[in-house]
Amino acid sequence: MAATLNANALEVRPSPYDKIPERNLFQLHPPIAAKVDVENKPPPLRKATLTGITTILGTRLAFITIEASKSQPAELATLAEGQALGGIEVKDIDDKAAMVRILNEGEVQILTFEAAKSSGLPPSGSPISSPPAALPVQARVEATMTPEEQAALIELQRIKFKQEGNPTHLILPPTGVNLDEQGASRK
Repeated sequence: MAATLNANALEVRPSPYDKIPERNLFQLHPPIAAKVDVENKPPPLRKATLTGITTILGTRLAFITIEASKSQPAELATLAEGQALGGIEVKDIDDKAAMVRILNEGEVQILTFEAAKSSGLPPSGSPISSPPAALPVQARVEATMTPEEQAALIELQRIKFKQEGNPTHLILPPTGVNLDEQGASRK
């Protein structure tokens, strides 16, 4: 018994459920793409403080403390003219006037020993004023060591260098004091 099926006999009936999306009972709509205008604010400038200037060996160097973000410690940088670190580039070091000109994220700043100034360039035509005279240097009062204490300290350092295998023990000055490995005098 073979049953044949006539293609014309098949009738395609619409499903009663096809009307549900058309009716949109829940008032569904596609999401609206909101345009958010984001201002391109430059990142906040890092605070840089001048802590020193040196001209050792003919090279001018600036010692700068750069405050870091919330969870990181401050960076201590030693930079020559033209060097950069963390968005701060040293442009000019004036050791006579005790001033350093930097670019902080592209903004020109003049650093002195008083505080970092973020005012940018001085008004045109006005010279950069020099910082006030430095306070007089006060000598530190330290306890001086007797010659015997100095000799003993050198000998202890010599023993330490020998134990570490450091060849520096060979160039320490003679003291006339001979200490054994435990630091006792062998006179």
